[in-house]
Amino acid sequence: MSRILIDISILLNILGFGQGLFLSITLWRTKKRRPENIYLIYLLIGISIIILNSVFRFSNYINELGGFEEISNSFLLIIAPSAFIFTQFKTGRAHQHSKQLIHFVPLFIYLGFNLIYLASTNLSQSIKDTVDLIFYLIFNIQFIIYFGLSLYRIGTIKPLPNTIKWLRIAIWLIMIPWIIQLCFLIFEQAFGGNLSDLFKLNLALLFGVCAFFLSYVHTSAGTGFSKGEKYEGSKISAEELKRNLNLIKKTITTENLYLDKDISLIKISNITPLTPRDISQSINLGLKESFVDFINNYRVDAFKLAIKKESSKNYTMIGIAENCGFKSSSAFYAAFKKSTGITPKQYKDGVNSSL
Repeated sequence: MSRILIDISILLNILGFGQGLFLSITLWRTKKRRPENIYLIYLLIGISIIILNSVFRFSNYINELGGFEEISNSFLLIIAPSAFIFTQFKTGRAHQHSKQLIHFVPLFIYLGFNLIYLASTNLSQSIKDTVDLIFYLIFNIQFIIYFGLSLYRIGTIKPLPNTIKWLRIAIWLIMIPWIIQLCFLIFEQAFGGNLSDLFKLNLALLFGVCAFFLSYVHTSAGTGFSKGEKYEGSKISAEELKRNLNLIKKTITTENLYLDKDISLIKISNITPLTPRDISQSINLGLKESFVDFINNYRVDAFKLAIKKESSKNYTMIGIAENCGFKSSSAFYAAFKKSTGITPKQYKDGVNSSL
């Protein structure tokens, strides 16, 4: 009976590995390669490799793969940093993308050691065992620090936006398998005995299930490979709405994004911690206008300023409008009339008469 349960667990782990690989590839191929998606891919790949290691170990193929176990064990050190950096980007607290590699230094060191060990005949097993113990301790310390910081970062955001409330649950879910293994490890050291093969096999799968949950919820919010959700009936708080609008307006004015004729929700989303859905929802609910009207109002204001400049005499009204971000004359005239209630010519005549 025990062997049957192990075989069933091996099959489930194989499916778990395939699921992690599928999610990683799909996230990578999506056009929305936001920084947090990259670190979610790292997390999924790391856990998928660990799941595959469990499959090979308990199906008795691990010895045939010379060195795979040593290499795969190194990827334990990718889990906590990836989850932490993912949280940083989701909450808008991340530093530059290039500076995040420092968090993976333990992974690189341990992976390098294992590669040297596999290629060398001079390193003794006792040295290998000592290094393995050191990095297993580092793995556990990482979990405490990185997941603790993740929960702290989320806790500092008050009120917590509805769009990332699930993140706290996901972080706790990933911590549960680690807490379980740590409790059983302490129990083993205190009272002796060994964990059953069935438990060890399914612990990696439990890690995977929790990570997959994080991935699915993240992507269902419109930031990964899925379509955005409708936000009718949204219960976004007034404080969150105000914060989102301030960030959107600041980003657009600082970067002069309205001058981009092809500006879109995704383009703004790519340089802010907000999803396309966050941006559209905040503009619709907070300003009672569409994203297109919101952007066109900036362009109309830019036109009003430009038409008053002496240099504007060298351009036609359409030329000035195009410099302000409008794609066509029809779009310009429609947007101007909607925003001001008068035509561009009437506005220009009024400006000229006041000079």
